[in-house]
Amino acid sequence: MKYYYLIVLAITLIVTSLYSFSSINEPKKVIDSFYQLLNKGYVRENNGKRLIVRFPKNTLICIYNDVPNLVAKTTLKRFFNLLKSEFYFGRQVYVKNLESCPSNSHIYFQLRDELDYYKSLDGEFKKVFEIHGIQTRINRSVGRMGFGAFLVGKDKTIGFATVFQMTNHIGNEAIDTKINQLIIEELYQTIAMGIDVDVEEKPKSILNEVSSTYGGSYERRDDVDIDVFKSRGKKNPVALCGYDLWFLLTLSKFDERIIPYNKFRKEFERNFPRIKERSLKIEKNPAYKDLFDPRCSGKNTGINTKIGIE
Repeated sequence: MKYYYLIVLAITLIVTSLYSFSSINEPKKVIDSFYQLLNKGYVRENNGKRLIVRFPKNTLICIYNDVPNLVAKTTLKRFFNLLKSEFYFGRQVYVKNLESCPSNSHIYFQLRDELDYYKSLDGEFKKVFEIHGIQTRINRSVGRMGFGAFLVGKDKTIGFATVFQMTNHIGNEAIDTKINQLIIEELYQTIAMGIDVDVEEKPKSILNEVSSTYGGSYERRDDVDIDVFKSRGKKNPVALCGYDLWFLLTLSKFDERIIPYNKFRKEFERNFPRIKERSLKIEKNPAYKDLFDPRCSGKNTGINTKIGIE
């Protein structure tokens, strides 16, 4: 009789496994490429464990310094509305300067107008670390037009993002598109704790990036080359892609700060039909205008190669 129960258990496990994978009615190469993005952009290893780390859902985002750029204001409003309405993530506060950010802030975002803002970054990092009692410093390359960084600690995680808003070039379509892209990219990567992933043949995520760093140099750069923006934009997505929504929708199912990779993947597979359906509805919502690049939409993810500014 005990053998009978063992056979029934084995059959049940097989059926359950088949059901889980049959719920993904998507080309295998598309799902495989999403998993590749997860592994390159989000998964961290700690003591042999593969993990995805996230900010808490009630994370306070402090936006400091003035935001005179209308394009930037509109993008921020739409992006934060997306986070709150679709992913139940984050609260925001706008203040005049870094010192005015509430002590319980965990993500710090600013738009800077001067070209030599790099010189003040070390001091601002130091202030944030002092607030949170962190004994370290960030040593990394800084992007020419913006950057995002996060520090994962045992008990807390801190994010820091900056975008240069190029006020002198407001009204130029390519520059406006670039500002929109930078805000979405740097905020998304900081909030989602994703790192740059090299562009191969077909960009599929806003994590895909053609590097434009200056090796951490603090030199003043007065040249804003619009042709360079257009050239890089042909490979870089200019807004969020379908894979980014798949990641955030799956992440929103978890409350814990540290998620085992296998647990995340099982949640994605179990709910994929609903995840894809909802992601497509989100992309079509006019409230989120310009937050998504239709050329890497969830409806053709992994297929279209024409990405970026035309």
